[in-house]
Amino acid sequence: FGLPKTHTLSHARAENQEHLRFHVWLLSFFLGIRLSTTDAGYLDSTPIKPGALVDFILKHDDLIKAIEIVDDFWSRHKSVPLFAKRLTAAIHALFVAQNPQFLQFERFIYLYTAIDACFALASATVQSSAKTPHADRISWLCQFLGTGVPIWANKSVSGGAEIANLRNAAIHEALFADEP
Repeated sequence: FGLPKTHTLSHARAENQEHLRFHVWLLSFFLGIRLSTTDAGYLDSTPIKPGALVDFILKHDDLIKAIEIVDDFWSRHKSVPLFAKRLTAAIHALFVAQNPQFLQFERFIYLYTAIDACFALASATVQSSAKTPHADRISWLCQFLGTGVPIWANKSVSGGAEIANLRNAAIHEALFADEP
């Protein structure tokens, strides 16, 4: 079973197939549509219009700059293939979370996994060996990226970080929003 290819992409300085796949995953993210290098493509539901899977738009010049940043990331971290895999895994989890047939807890688990993959990548790039509890990971990531911590991730609010509480109950107790 194969789907017809709709585009051909080339990279003048591609080092290997993994490098090309990495670029396709990041281009998918920047365009907001799942692209594939496989013959089978995607057999589950996926949007067919660009921009459907993300809440931002990159104009032509910004897309070119983003691709340059991707190539720079690859060059700096190609000695640690796990970094590229974590980044593409985060994108994959983000995209899978948007399956319209998923229940709320399924969507949450994939979205949380995407955030946790970003945390794993960021902390590894700064060679942080300290164990960071789940309740602190989003705050750490926000500080790393220089952004504010969302209220749902702030553990100093009454009751603790809402996202950590949801995650713990979902993963450890099979409960989501206090329901099975």
